Amino acid sequence: RAQRQGDDQHVDARHAAEFHQFGDRAELRITDHDGRRTVVGAVVEYAADADVGILLGFKRSDEFGRRLAAADPRLRVVAQAASGITAALIAGCGAARGRLIARQDAGGTSALPGRLARPAALLDASPEVVLASCGVRWLTPGGETLDDEIQDAADADAGLRRLDVRTIRGPTHHASTMFRRSDYEAVGGYRAVFRFAQDLDLWLRLAERGRHVVVPEVLTVRTLRASGTSAWMARWQRDLAEQAIQAAHLRAAGHDEQPALDAAAAISARVPRRPTRSQRAQASYHVGCRLRRRYPREARVHFSEAWRLAPWDVRPLIRLWSTR
Repeated sequence: RAQRQGDDQHVDARHAAEFHQFGDRAELRITDHDGRRTVVGAVVEYAADADVGILLGFKRSDEFGRRLAAADPRLRVVAQAASGITAALIAGCGAARGRLIARQDAGGTSALPGRLARPAALLDASPEVVLASCGVRWLTPGGETLDDEIQDAADADAGLRRLDVRTIRGPTHHASTMFRRSDYEAVGGYRAVFRFAQDLDLWLRLAERGRHVVVPEVLTVRTLRASGTSAWMARWQRDLAEQAIQAAHLRAAGHDEQPALDAAAAISARVPRRPTRSQRAQASYHVGCRLRRRYPREARVHFSEAWRLAPWDVRPLIRLWSTR
């Protein structure tokens, strides 16, 4: 069922798309075949007279995609086999038709009013701006506000030019960014070899073409999850980030960046398809540490899970004892 401005349109009894309008916002939801509801586009900015396209990627049949696309004329669906987030990003950006691209993840990410308009205004106002981002509000797994992360506008551009993995600072989150499709294509887009650092690699190449600016307010909301890629892939992300930075050094010196690309491909090839028990424990421990000062009860749940998964690691046990 597709709902938009009171009009109902049948999509599928098992796969339902709902489009709810809330003033200048809209919420797009998908219900899959077993009845579980997943917010796919979360809340995206909407204006009745605006040409805003929503591109969704699914591991679904073409027939499902055709029916889902009927939910709203702005909605297009790209169906492809499960091939990882970077491959999906490459396919999605390759299918984009708009002048600007804003990345919006499913699974705990939503957007506030202005998420599209404010970064777009910065890009339109200055041709030398190639990347615009905004602040991010982090929520606990239970939905409580954890903290707001807003990058210093004065450091936005300089942060991406500190080519050291210890000090480099990019946008607060990939779901906070927007860039021109022409700039994305000019620098070569996302690259598959940077499997879990594809965002940083893209930002570094965009920074070679122009400036990064920040909207100094929270426009993206993100939920902290132990199941998130960043929680259990920290080691691999850092290794790939180092190669993205090395590639930037090589380009700056006028050398071939291929050695760094080869090294990144080798790292990506070693990453397991699914997190190991130890990596899941590390992810739960990481989330617990983020929560312990403001939400100790919720933190203890994650420390307990980390200890259950990795009883040989005493750190979760120590945190359990010390977190009250």
